[in-house]
Amino acid sequence: MEILAPQDDLALAAITEAVGAEALITDAAERAYHSQDVFSTGPTVLAVFRPTDKDMLARGIAAATQAGWPSSRGVAA
Repeated sequence: MEILAPQDDLALAAITEAVGAEALITDAAERAYHSQDVFSTGPTVLAVFRPTDKDMLARGIAAATQAGWPSSRGVAA
């Protein structure tokens, strides 16, 4: 079982508040799947962000950035 660090919990809460839980996939298996490509596996992403429009995308990126969690490092889109 993966345990999130306190800053991860705060970042995930901020992103969830900005975009809604339905826009995020937080299942461990799904996060692991989105943390790899054909040749390698990177650190497991915090969540998979599935925006439904440009406004939601902007809110999610802003919330992740403000929480100190750049999208390229921790939230797969």
